[in-house]
Amino acid sequence: MIKKMWKENQKGFSLVEMIIVIAIAAILAGAAIGMTSQLRYANTKKVVDTIDDAITRLQVTAMSQEDMPYLYIYECDGNVYMKTTTTELTSYNGTVLDKSGTKLTNSNIKVYSQTADEASTESTDGSVSGTQVSGTDFIKVAYTRSSTFSDKTSTEYITVVGSHTSQIHLVTDTGKHFVD
Repeated sequence: MIKKMWKENQKGFSLVEMIIVIAIAAILAGAAIGMTSQLRYANTKKVVDTIDDAITRLQVTAMSQEDMPYLYIYECDGNVYMKTTTTELTSYNGTVLDKSGTKLTNSNIKVYSQTADEASTESTDGSVSGTQVSGTDFIKVAYTRSSTFSDKTSTEYITVVGSHTSQIHLVTDTGKHFVD
């Protein structure tokens, strides 16, 4: 009778059950950590692909429009945006370069404008040379009607730095662009 009452009043769990729960939690935590690094990589790649697609659309638009379109990549309130417009800017203009553009990044991913010399320079500390898109510094890309980059294009490389680094190389002479 005492044995029977003791078994009925047992409300705990066994050591085996606890080990199984801990093992499942460890597997789920490992999978979550692996997925976050993949998401960071995907975000950087998505930014590069979005800019690359916008440059392709800009080239087609430039061939079919009378007014020269410009692609601007700029920073507004800590985020990086891009916008296509026929307004030519020689300096930062907050009324044109505003939050109405396509949001590319948050503060975790940086975008840089680089010359060929800056892009070929490797740093030992992992820093990127060139001009970071921030404040009043922006990138301007423009095509001529003959489908080559205009002399108004402000960069040769657009470098995106997040969990990894990717570059879009703008070949001035041919109007081609490709992701490095």
